[in-house]
Amino acid sequence: MSDTIALVALTGTDLDAYLATRSERTRRWVASQHFRAQPLTHCIVPNDEGGISEVLVGVVNSTDVNTLAHLPLMLPPGDYVLADRGLALDAARVALGFALGSYQFARYKKPRRDPARLMAPLGHYLDEVAALAAATARTRDLVNTPTEHMGPADLAK
Repeated sequence: MSDTIALVALTGTDLDAYLATRSERTRRWVASQHFRAQPLTHCIVPNDEGGISEVLVGVVNSTDVNTLAHLPLMLPPGDYVLADRGLALDAARVALGFALGSYQFARYKKPRRDPARLMAPLGHYLDEVAALAAATARTRDLVNTPTEHMGPADLAK
């Protein structure tokens, strides 16, 4: 999984201890970005080749389904993985939130961009997460579709 980018979940109280384990260059970069691991914030940490080394993400707790839901359309497209460092997150809940955050209404025009993808180790939760995400996307499509396109023949599709 060398092409994946690590998402490191941190709370404001965890940030300093985490940064103490990182290089001086990384510490300076994070400080220059004024990242304090506040909820719904993130900091993209570059690598030496100009790519992304990791993404630090401010979170409230490890079980909130919305913990990473803001990221799919904010991060550059690519494959991301939950890091084994930082705060341990509930993979199934986070994956559901990430999928919900990837939603774009595309019935009338092409989505502006591809969302980032979370490569979460879901095991037996994969089917459940996929079903919940698909059902929620279908509901959102129905809410976003004008009523004149929701006649019986349209709804039967």
